[in-house]
Amino acid sequence: MDAPVRIPVTAPSGPQEVTPEDALMLPPGDPRRTDFLLGITNRFIDSMGSRDPERISANLEPDIKMYIRQDETGGLWGGDFEPVYETPEGVMRAFWLWSEPWEDLKLDLYELYDLGDTKFIVHGQWHGRGRGSGIEVSTPYSARYTLRGERIARIEFVNLEQALAELGM
Repeated sequence: MDAPVRIPVTAPSGPQEVTPEDALMLPPGDPRRTDFLLGITNRFIDSMGSRDPERISANLEPDIKMYIRQDETGGLWGGDFEPVYETPEGVMRAFWLWSEPWEDLKLDLYELYDLGDTKFIVHGQWHGRGRGSGIEVSTPYSARYTLRGERIARIEFVNLEQALAELGM
């Protein structure tokens, strides 16, 4: 496995010059690979913001699994969630459950940790306003993605510090 590479997030530089298969074979930190990973991440985030099931499903493998992180007490992070959601419909159901109480929900990405092969971690911050209260809230977001070609096959919500420590970073 290649050494993980921390990459501050900026907009992708332009159209992809490589196929998904070739991009995933490039070493972590290669600008073409970085653009590929950021492109996938941004398309997925935009599709979730659209709430369009077809756009969302186009980014996800049919057999996707999404794992909700356990908190320090052993409970599930974020409230009333199942530990695992499967299929694009399951991922959408979890997102609707989480996002329903919020207006103007937006995810700002700050960093991408390229783990090599088909894996990477994205880190950012959700910003939103309570639908009923109008109170502005921000919460961190860190997730490890596994790809199959251009589509997401696995999402694992992680504690960023723990995940980086496991990688020796």
